[in-house]
Amino acid sequence: MTWMRMVLCAVGCLFIGCSYDFSVLDPDGGHNNNDSTVNTADGGDGNCGNGVIDLGEDCDGANLGGETCVSQGDESNWVAGELRCLNDCSFEFVDCAQTCSSTSGGSLHSCPASSVSDNFNDGVQGVIWGDSYTYGGATMEEITANGVLQLSSDTAGSESYVAYLTQDTYDLRTYSITVELVSQSSVGGSPAYALEVVADNDTERSAGVFQLDTEVTLFYCVDDTNCFELVSTSSPASNPIRYWRLRSMDGTFFADTSFDGVVWMDLGSIDNPFPMDHVHLSITAGSWNSDSPWGVSLDNFNILPDP
Repeated sequence: MTWMRMVLCAVGCLFIGCSYDFSVLDPDGGHNNNDSTVNTADGGDGNCGNGVIDLGEDCDGANLGGETCVSQGDESNWVAGELRCLNDCSFEFVDCAQTCSSTSGGSLHSCPASSVSDNFNDGVQGVIWGDSYTYGGATMEEITANGVLQLSSDTAGSESYVAYLTQDTYDLRTYSITVELVSQSSVGGSPAYALEVVADNDTERSAGVFQLDTEVTLFYCVDDTNCFELVSTSSPASNPIRYWRLRSMDGTFFADTSFDGVVWMDLGSIDNPFPMDHVHLSITAGSWNSDSPWGVSLDNFNILPDP
């Protein structure tokens, strides 16, 4: 499966070799978007088109002030689509929709990424995961006793890996996906595991975050052999990073980490490497450098603790 080769490219990078390119990041290691500034100093007279939301304007050009179809849909029940700005600096709702697609590639409007979740409590593969793949004796199991997704291999072998991939596509623009790491274990080499989004209609391209040993890394793949590790942070065993988040806002793709699922830290960001309005969501884990058993327990896909 081509998508599986792509999904596993990044988390196998340290073993099979990958290209590195830090130039896609700005000098600060990310992007700082402050596009939602509202200017009230001049009363908003004659300033439509300056990129700043002045008094009396809904938006200005690409600057939507952080608003979306969903946030503007209280009366119209918008649930998906793309909010736009007209030349008179008012909102345009023509591409907003009251329904979203649950069929991959079958609609202009994919459902928001925030609309899908899995607590792994029922012991069966969730309906959102249309595709799964295992190799080298690795297995996936939802453990009902403690409600986790166990990705593991008890078989000796140089390679073993496993993955979930959504069949449907989702809209990540202004939305996010998260997952919780419960535990990891291995007798020999460490397993690697990843949360990522996969481009629709070109599934060799992906972007996300993976962890190997104590390093958490933002990456993206342009095809099934060229992946780029962009920026990393440490997740010490004594106080490991427990939550990951991927999101897209104003043309920028962000990866964030958190110890508690409440306070988030920016890992890094890049320009969206592919359109984020139709993406597949994926969880994967595997080991490339060990003949020993390994295991990773994940939980709460898109479910965060109360603040």
